[in-house]
Amino acid sequence: MWVQAEGAVFDMWDEDKHVLNNVPECDEYYIGIDYGTANPTAFILAGRANGIWYAVDEYYWDSAERGRQKTDYDYAQDLIAFIGETQVEKIFIDPSAASFRAECAKHGLFTEDADNSVVPGIRRMSSLLNGEKLFVSQKCQNLRREFSSYVWDAKAQLRGEDKPLKQNDHALDALRYVINS
Repeated sequence: MWVQAEGAVFDMWDEDKHVLNNVPECDEYYIGIDYGTANPTAFILAGRANGIWYAVDEYYWDSAERGRQKTDYDYAQDLIAFIGETQVEKIFIDPSAASFRAECAKHGLFTEDADNSVVPGIRRMSSLLNGEKLFVSQKCQNLRREFSSYVWDAKAQLRGEDKPLKQNDHALDALRYVINS
């Protein structure tokens, strides 16, 4: 835990401050999707009200943990169920998820390529956390876990690069896609 805290990307993350039991009604809603086949797939429903962002809900499927992969069709059906009656302004998706994007379009779910800029997205999310302009619903268990376990790549830092380790980041990436886009 000490090693993780030492290199934590979101060292300002505080469960007591940033996690809400009840998220207020938002003026607009967006979904961010980090798509994976061997890696987890995460959907984050994010809302904004009065200039404050809220991670309202999450969908998280880890095929390695569950012992079963899903098809693009399965994920599209899960996305439809996840959206439910929520009026979603836009759905931002990892630009590399072309097959899933095509499947979503078949179901009337139109997506936009997310801005996948990692470090600028991390900076934006960090600023929002620091300014108490980003909060997370207690329902978003995977996102909360990732906020506290996402770390900088120590080897990259030795080379003078700011780069996080590519692990514990799927729900975070989905949220970053919304915030950055």
